[in-house]
Amino acid sequence: MPKQLTTRIGIVLFSALCVAVLAAPGLAADTPSLTRGDDPVITKGNSFPVFAAAPLDQLFLYAYKAGQWQQIPWQFDEMKDGRYVASEDGELGGDDELAFMAADAGSKAPVDAWIADASSRTFSRYEIAVTDPLHPGETAWVYLYRSTTLTDQVTTDYVNYDPGLRVFSSDRFKLGMLPDKLGAATLEMNGSGVDILDRTKVRISTNFLGTLTEDDVQQDSLPVIHDGRVRAIAGVNEDTRQILTIAYRSLFHDIVAIDLSAYPAVVIHWVRVSADLSDKAIGGTYYDANVSAGVPVDGQPDNVPSLPSTNWWQLSGSTGTVVGVIDVAGIGGTPSNYYKDDATVDSGDTGDQRSYADSGPRVESPGLKISLRIWHYVLPANGPNTGAAIASGALTPLQAAATAQTYQAPTTPTPTATSSTPLPHIYLPQMLRG
Repeated sequence: MPKQLTTRIGIVLFSALCVAVLAAPGLAADTPSLTRGDDPVITKGNSFPVFAAAPLDQLFLYAYKAGQWQQIPWQFDEMKDGRYVASEDGELGGDDELAFMAADAGSKAPVDAWIADASSRTFSRYEIAVTDPLHPGETAWVYLYRSTTLTDQVTTDYVNYDPGLRVFSSDRFKLGMLPDKLGAATLEMNGSGVDILDRTKVRISTNFLGTLTEDDVQQDSLPVIHDGRVRAIAGVNEDTRQILTIAYRSLFHDIVAIDLSAYPAVVIHWVRVSADLSDKAIGGTYYDANVSAGVPVDGQPDNVPSLPSTNWWQLSGSTGTVVGVIDVAGIGGTPSNYYKDDATVDSGDTGDQRSYADSGPRVESPGLKISLRIWHYVLPANGPNTGAAIASGALTPLQAAATAQTYQAPTTPTPTATSSTPLPHIYLPQMLRG
């Protein structure tokens, strides 16, 4: 056979093989590409109208990876009147939240690929496409099924909260709250056992009561609202006060909302919220938007500008890197940056009365409705300056779009009388047959 003809036949056979492989059921061309794996994905219950009022214990989350289905960690958190509650009715409501981690999402599954569960095929499923507004084109998928016969097979638990000790813990961090006050008292990173935090601090300057601190804000209990596998939620939900900590595997998120509008005679001159580190942070490097090259944490004063206001700070140290992101838009007033690295004893201070990279926002002339959000990302040790990118991600959450799909039974192929091989038969002219 001529060499040229042999080459052509080889090309035909290779092309036929490629077509057969790409057309095989159970294989998807769309693979996950999200890079923000440490971020959670939060989807409201009203995104799944077909499952409205479905029992939460009949809903299961799967990812499609390498052609196989696997359950991934998920949880539903019930809400009532815009506030998290320990339990409501056990059914999916429009304001309830589905939470999972972006890192657990998988590929896009073919429409005819379904989990091996007969009950789930009598219901629709939801394909949830997760996208990153900051990185167009990055996508990953998960699938929400309903079944009366499936069981929960997930053993992974990313984070826990002990209400007796008031401690959040994961494999990335251990965060201890002050025993009877507002704020945190300890922070260990990456299993180091080294506490780099003195405490978080609050300062509220008022016309009647002078300057209040975290020691003046009693927080006798920090009850658990829901300790799930993906996140642990603890705090206080009241009509005029919401103080919550929501902890994930490598992130803890504080939400503070205090309404003093019922007291119009009160004037708040300024508010400051900061994180003061301990001497165990010495040797680390502090960054924010105004000191992109960093300054050493050593208990010696540094020139860190208070303006322009920055919404993030970062500490890189030998036990881990922590990036704090602050949103004070709900406070009003004029924000600036507070920073103090000075080991000199200050008898008027709280905690150890020393300051090591004590940093956070200060807001002049805020309103009587104080609302702020603070994120802390815990990363590996001695990380480079990534604070700006992480702040953009915290303030621009991952998006999820849910599409209902119905089960499609696979069609039975028509048998052929010629051959059982999946490749097409190649007919050669009589003159070429050997």
